[in-house]
Amino acid sequence: LLMVPTAPAGSARMLGLAALHTVVIVDGERIHLATHEWSDGTIAPRGHERIATFDLDDGVPRWRYDLGDVRIEVEVAMAHGSTTVGVVHRLLAGQATLEITPLCTWRDQHGARSADGPIPGVDVTATGFVVESAYRVDAAGFEPGGSWYRGEYHREEAARGLGAAEDLWAPGVFRCDIAAGEVFELTASAD
Repeated sequence: LLMVPTAPAGSARMLGLAALHTVVIVDGERIHLATHEWSDGTIAPRGHERIATFDLDDGVPRWRYDLGDVRIEVEVAMAHGSTTVGVVHRLLAGQATLEITPLCTWRDQHGARSADGPIPGVDVTATGFVVESAYRVDAAGFEPGGSWYRGEYHREEAARGLGAAEDLWAPGVFRCDIAAGEVFELTASAD
């Protein structure tokens, strides 16, 4: 979600925010919108199976999920001329609790990070956190924590003959209650 140029004209880049693991809680049931492919070949959770529709609105991708009484849409957009990405979760119907876990790293675009190495440096702020003094992730309701997501598999990296498995750091979770018509916005930025 957030790739940061580190050389002129973007010839070198660092991966920052790799993914968001989103869970919608409805009446105590945890519904995963995230999808992860693991190095052992399993795909879990299988949030892609819950997508009701996908479209591009003026170049902005939008996924809609129908979860019974709860309907939610997710949009991802980059800020032109800035190393910033915004992710908006909009509740269209019902009420729920969102738990959004950012999966972070700070590594070369073709590298990989391992849980055997050091934990990324994370500084908690009033609105989220900063990773390796390089980029920040901001939204309401951040609860610091820390755990590795071990063995994430990147199919495209494997197709390129590069290392395809890596471990991602989850520095905590953003949690909020949301009702129909409300939005939850998260931004990640190196600017």
